Amino acid sequence: MPDGLPKELLDWILPRVTDLQMENHERIYINPLKPEWRSILSRSQNYISAPVRWNAFAEYIRGIEGLLYSLGSHYFNARFQDKLTSFQEDELMNLRFYLDALLESRRSTSKRYLSEAAAMLLRRLQVVAGDLEIGDEDERWRLDSFEISDVP
Repeated sequence: MPDGLPKELLDWILPRVTDLQMENHERIYINPLKPEWRSILSRSQNYISAPVRWNAFAEYIRGIEGLLYSLGSHYFNARFQDKLTSFQEDELMNLRFYLDALLESRRSTSKRYLSEAAAMLLRRLQVVAGDLEIGDEDERWRLDSFEISDVP
């Protein structure tokens, strides 16, 4: 029998009773369980039929606390969750890919063109969070410093 629990099992249980922390390079930690974790889990009988998933946010720590988004991440910074309430879960997922493309483009100094839908979504993000930074522990840029160009 392998040591520990399979990741999938943890993904079914833990989102109900805790949140995530993330440091640079996508190192993930689990916050302490909520005080009422036992009662929450004892009432939960629908792990398969109504799964609770990790949301699009994690608490950023150790050098990336001020970033809205860290390059290559699966999560946005929970500190700024209230700024992103106008976005649906699928839009947040797409934004992660688009932000990675912006950051890679900035690092390589090559201009990348985005689809019209991607450009529109990034412009919406610039309106609500343009004053925030994206990047990583070493390099970061304000979101409103990017020129968003769609396909010519």
